[in-house]
Amino acid sequence: MTKKTLALTIASGLLAASLTGCTSSNADVQALEQKIAALEKENAELKAKDSKNADAPANKEKEKEAESENTTTAAAKDDKTIEANKAIKVGDFAEFTVTGAKFGTKIVPPKPDRFYTYYEVKDQANTYFDVVIKVKSLLTIGKGSDEFVSVKVVYDDKYEYDPFSAIEEKGGGDFTYTMITKIEPLKTGTLHFISEVPAEIAKDKKPIKVLITCNGEEYTYKYR
Repeated sequence: MTKKTLALTIASGLLAASLTGCTSSNADVQALEQKIAALEKENAELKAKDSKNADAPANKEKEKEAESENTTTAAAKDDKTIEANKAIKVGDFAEFTVTGAKFGTKIVPPKPDRFYTYYEVKDQANTYFDVVIKVKSLLTIGKGSDEFVSVKVVYDDKYEYDPFSAIEEKGGGDFTYTMITKIEPLKTGTLHFISEVPAEIAKDKKPIKVLITCNGEEYTYKYR
């Protein structure tokens, strides 16, 4: 029983005693009636407040559940995780396919010609991480091969690496610069996105994600 409820009970008892007492005046009775009315009003307000406070935790819990559900739905909607060797079509802009990724201190063309360009790390504490992406142009005119996709490598969900790029030529016999090579309409170019990373990354099992942006759309390829 709260203090206000107890006070109301006492006041009611005093009123009953006053009504039966011979010496009580009408003024005293009226004063007690007014006091009881005020206490009843205050008691009702307290009950309403207590009820509201009791419902608050439940309401907050419902709000949290709704927020969590909305977040999960949004995440599922925005998730664009892709797999190796599965083509992704991006409107009428391009179609790209991640054909694989690997570590190596020396990156050479898949079918080396007699003379060819290769990339070799100079710092023995580092290695290369090479992501290979085939890009087919769906445009009606030629476009620079370095303008179709951009790549970022994320290690352990926090360390980011920006690769340089090269494109295969002569049927995979050599590399050349993406910035000076176009991909013509409906033709395909094989691009290599090469990041120099600490050698320890190649040895552990921590996650590596490749973020690929194509025509404003971002996709995620999980290497491991």
